[in-house]
Amino acid sequence: MLERIAQRIVDQTTDILDYPMSITDEHGIIVGCTDSKRLGTIHCASIDVLKKDQIVHFDEVYAKSLVNVLPGVAAPIYFNERAIGVLGIVGNPEDVNNYTKLVKSHVEMLCYESFYQESAILEAKKHDTLIHHLLHTPSTNADRIEHYATMIGFDLSRRRCCILIEFQPSSQANPAMWTHDHHVMQEYLYAHVLDDDQDLLTLLTLDRWLLLKTTHLDDVYKNKSFHYQIHRFQEHLLEQYHITCQISIGPLGQSITGIQESFESAERTLTAGKHANELNNIYHYADWAIALPLLIEQLHPYLEKRLHDNLSNLFDDPKFNTLSATFLSYCHHNMNLSKTARALYLHRNSLVYRLQKIKDITGLDLDQFEDCILLYVALRAKSNPVLFQEGKENVKQE
Repeated sequence: MLERIAQRIVDQTTDILDYPMSITDEHGIIVGCTDSKRLGTIHCASIDVLKKDQIVHFDEVYAKSLVNVLPGVAAPIYFNERAIGVLGIVGNPEDVNNYTKLVKSHVEMLCYESFYQESAILEAKKHDTLIHHLLHTPSTNADRIEHYATMIGFDLSRRRCCILIEFQPSSQANPAMWTHDHHVMQEYLYAHVLDDDQDLLTLLTLDRWLLLKTTHLDDVYKNKSFHYQIHRFQEHLLEQYHITCQISIGPLGQSITGIQESFESAERTLTAGKHANELNNIYHYADWAIALPLLIEQLHPYLEKRLHDNLSNLFDDPKFNTLSATFLSYCHHNMNLSKTARALYLHRNSLVYRLQKIKDITGLDLDQFEDCILLYVALRAKSNPVLFQEGKENVKQE
């Protein structure tokens, strides 16, 4: 560990202290030094310092009697009560002696800081590896995953749900700052949302994160405290980073199979929630508001192709976008002609004309509920580029 951070410590400390420095490892090899030419050389005096286990002063005469030693003060560096190297400050021993203990403490503190950072990274990698296997390994290999989970202290018998967070940086967001501040947002989630030591967080991509939330409740979605924490996180993102996010919550599950099913459900829910244009940006797999988009998103390819083939004349019509948006608005307003006409800023007769044109093209009777359902599902499944926004239709009169 000391070898990886020694030169950085020397560079930073020398700028402040204004005295040359060196750091050797436990074998007396210089691993950090103001004079780069000395890097990798043996510093025999450091071995002596480690043996004596105390601060040693080297005056001009004493230093000249040794090889590769300069006048100054040398002190052992400790980590976890074990000497791991030696700090050397070059200069008149009387001048630099007052700085020795202070710099030694600073170096030891940086060693601890580096250790904890590396430990946190290793811990995160362990969790990332576990989650990757949980999501993508077939159940036939469950024994290997269960063994690994047990080895790192993860209890697969606990009930959990998968929560997906997908970020949408705004035009005001700074991409460099957004990437740089990932760890800050992760710390926020651990401090305010992931309140169980069995909760896990991993980055699937830079813009999509996964939370494995442990809970004793029958449904985490009904937990008011959890809802407040999630909403507060969204507000924090918007206020601090000009970033919005969409969150989907899968069902509770146990074991590997339960977690995989929760993740797949959360993915489908997120896709359906986006198509539903819900304003709160938090979607739950059991929400009625996204039930229909979820159903449409899961249409069998055969059925989707049949609908497309049967309605190809409508899809190919030059006025398709206008007719499609008109019909979707008509459905949204419970097939009420007056409300639909007002929402579209149309004369009632113009609305009737458009609906009649759809009837003529498709052969569907829009006065029949079943026919309306078929057309509605087909139009939503086609991902019509004219987005239907609740109460905010903007279809111009022709």
